[in-house]
Amino acid sequence: EHLGLISEAQRDRTLNMLRRCQVPLWSPVMTYELFAEAVANRVKNSMGQKFPLPVGIGEARIVNDVSDEDLKSAFLKWTSLCSVKVGTEDAVEVQAAEAL
Repeated sequence: EHLGLISEAQRDRTLNMLRRCQVPLWSPVMTYELFAEAVANRVKNSMGQKFPLPVGIGEARIVNDVSDEDLKSAFLKWTSLCSVKVGTEDAVEVQAAEAL
């Protein structure tokens, strides 16, 4: 959604389908540090980012030009949408921001 590849409705439809199928969408183990390390390994081992990203329902595109700022924003968005709510939504956003 942030990169303009899918609409908010498509994002929500996909996340809701995954939830109905009981696919885990979030883990407290996935900190921003671990995420950044995984991205760095992806770049190193794939000769570039080469992220497969959704561009619609059932469609994807390989993207190579995602900025660090977009990655941070995506991590925060994912955390706010998918994390298990502990307390309030604001607390989750603060925890995600602190991870950055």
